[in-house]
Amino acid sequence: MICILFRKLTKTRKFDTFINNYTDEIESIFDKDIRNLGFLEGTTGIILTLNECFSNKGKTQWMKSLMLFDDF
Repeated sequence: MICILFRKLTKTRKFDTFINNYTDEIESIFDKDIRNLGFLEGTTGIILTLNECFSNKGKTQWMKSLMLFDDF
């Protein structure tokens, strides 16, 4: 949904290759058994991100949510 919004806001298809690569990467980690990507949203996602940033013992995968922007 973020990628679709990004395309609508920028009114360009210039980033479609990045969006398609992002979609492929997300689908590769999709757990079909539980129909879940394993990402947390909202308050829990924010807390886990902060935990990863400020704790040496944090083991979250918060960077995966930013994969689209790694190339920019």
